[in-house]
Amino acid sequence: MKMPEPRLRMDRGEANLHAHGKSDDHLTVVCFGASSGGFEAYCTILSLLPSDTGMAYIIVHHQPADGKSLLVEILPRMTDMPVVLVADGERVRADHVYVVPAGMQVTMDGDEFRIRTLLKTSGWPKNITIFLQSLADDRQKRAIAVILSGFDSDGAAALKSIKEAGGLVFAQEFRTAKQPDMPQSAVKTGCVDRLLQPAEIAFQLGRIGEERAWLKDNPGETKKETTLPKSEQSSRTGKTKRQAAHIGRSHGKRLSAKKSSEKRARAAASNLSGGGEKGRSGQNKG
Repeated sequence: MKMPEPRLRMDRGEANLHAHGKSDDHLTVVCFGASSGGFEAYCTILSLLPSDTGMAYIIVHHQPADGKSLLVEILPRMTDMPVVLVADGERVRADHVYVVPAGMQVTMDGDEFRIRTLLKTSGWPKNITIFLQSLADDRQKRAIAVILSGFDSDGAAALKSIKEAGGLVFAQEFRTAKQPDMPQSAVKTGCVDRLLQPAEIAFQLGRIGEERAWLKDNPGETKKETTLPKSEQSSRTGKTKRQAAHIGRSHGKRLSAKKSSEKRARAAASNLSGGGEKGRSGQNKG
């Protein structure tokens, strides 16, 4: 007797693509843009964000072209969602977190990512602006921009396009950002819908995902908006700020220990080979 072949389970992203053909027009894509200080914000948001919002997330982070991003190694500890390093032609899927490789810029092309070497320009990189512009063109009202801690103003130039397309814009509350330049530049555009702490950003994204899933299943109906009591918001924010600070300190200790270990290993190898040249300590930026 022939045994029936096992049925493979599709995740929500694959199911959406199966149901809607090549491009899933219902899929909301959320972009987190940051540089210095963004790591702590990512950790806080992802640790509180439900893993089944039905939305896709992409992190566009300023990092040196010759560096190695540690985000894909550390962020999986913060979320049950798969954390993926973006590859050219990769299809965007719901409930996934995508990280742009160092030295690359990414754009949206239908339901796929396109990546290429980041163009060298004077001043700070503009890879967040480049992605957000393509996100507005591609996702329109299903585009959400989240501007977090960082230097300069990358991302701000594309926020008008996000709003004109019907999308949403959040920015990190200045006092919680290690480097408030990027959130401040975003606010100056007049396009920011909400100025929020990282814990509040996680709550708002979770609420949006829930409501959009409900509206998709109940077309033409209206869902009553849910809000988190201010006392609970304050409690969650205080707790997650402490968690993020602890994560940041632990991450820094791991980096220091790793660098020291690598330096000792190189020195030992040099002594064994009889070489007198002092090894240089490699630097990785996350």
